[in-house]
Amino acid sequence: MERYDKHMTVKVLYFGMVSEATQKKEETLSIHTQCTTTEFDQLIKEKYTTLKQLPYNIAIDQQISVTDQVIPPNTDIALLPPFAGG
Repeated sequence: MERYDKHMTVKVLYFGMVSEATQKKEETLSIHTQCTTTEFDQLIKEKYTTLKQLPYNIAIDQQISVTDQVIPPNTDIALLPPFAGG
C-alpha cells in the first residue's frame, strides 16, 4: 500500500499516569504518513501494553483530537490523563 510507504517523525509527550505507565516523559517515534489517531492509539498500546488498561486523551498540537483524525507532519502528540471537574 502506497499510504504506508512513507514515514514521518512525531514527538510524543506523556503526562500523569500515562508517563508513569510508559516510564517516559517524551520520545520521538516514526509513524507512517496519513496515520490517524485511531491507528496511533493502536500502535502506542502495542508498544506499551500497560496503556490498554488506562483511560487517556490524545492531543495533537495542544488540541484534543477526534477519532480517525489524520496526524499532520512535524507535530507534537500528547497523551493526557482524563480531565476532571468543570
